Amino acid sequence: MSHTEPHTCPCGARVDVRICDRRHGYSAAFHDAEGRQTMACQCGQPLFRLFTQGQLRPAATTRSPTDMIELGHTYTDTLTGFTGIASGHVRYITGCNQVLVQPRASGDLSKLPEPEWIDEQRLVLTDAERIEIDNGDRPGFGREAPKR
Repeated sequence: MSHTEPHTCPCGARVDVRICDRRHGYSAAFHDAEGRQTMACQCGQPLFRLFTQGQLRPAATTRSPTDMIELGHTYTDTLTGFTGIASGHVRYITGCNQVLVQPRASGDLSKLPEPEWIDEQRLVLTDAERIEIDNGDRPGFGREAPKR
């Protein structure tokens, strides 16, 4: 079984990564913007090394440092598949910004699912529809910010 994911090299070039799932691991093949299989990016960097070191970014999650997570949108964690609505955002001086992701309730409403704090760079926008809450004269918080 295999699938192709668009990625971006640190130089800005688009690279398609075809991941082949195998019984005991995976293999990856790299293709340039024209669809040709390649071992190196146009900047000369070896793609497998960039990929295994986490330097090839999924195209959907590539953001400039000035971009911000928008609260009320639905995001998915690219690492775990955890999906929910961004309901909180915390910024640290160290740059490890995190987002509180609240999954939607399903079925039994007496047991609401727990939200999770997830590193911002792991999130992909999955639903452009934004949920807005009228806090009016009674604002509050849903969950305490993570402690370091």
